[in-house]
Amino acid sequence: MTTHRTERVAQMIQRSLASILVRDVSDPLLRRIAINGVKVSKDLKQAKVYFDWGTENPKDIQKELKRATPFLRKSLARDLDLRYVPELQFWGDDEARRIKHLFETMDREIHGASSEE
Repeated sequence: MTTHRTERVAQMIQRSLASILVRDVSDPLLRRIAINGVKVSKDLKQAKVYFDWGTENPKDIQKELKRATPFLRKSLARDLDLRYVPELQFWGDDEARRIKHLFETMDREIHGASSEE
């Protein structure tokens, strides 16, 4: 069960990370990812960050995110008013990709069917 505090911290981390990736990261590979969500542990020590990698290789992105983690945590500490910045774990958001694929498939079927009529 998540508490209001963990949800609020997760939202703050998500917004801040998205901003940091656009504003402060020079690696073009990391600038192209989208942060889809963050789940923070009850003790606020761990944060699972879910990302969408677009057309890039997810293994390359995960490797670069791991390399950039110390910088990202320092940037979060600067941006957020938290006593402790959680350890960051990055996970490719396969669920979001499946949903996106389903919507694209439905869209093609709907528009394909309407253009044939």
